[in-house]
Amino acid sequence: MNDHDLLIRIDVKLDSLYAGFTNHLKHHFRYNIMAWTVTLGAIISLILIVVGI
Repeated sequence: MNDHDLLIRIDVKLDSLYAGFTNHLKHHFRYNIMAWTVTLGAIISLILIVVGI
């Protein structure tokens, strides 16, 4: 195996790791949006209850 083949193999491996990592981040980003939405709704509800609306 020469240096060029080794670099190609490393590049292919890094591409697959990058693809997996970006999918992982997208997954967590979706759940973070849902969690923030629920949290914001709870805070608004508490404010409305305290104010008495």
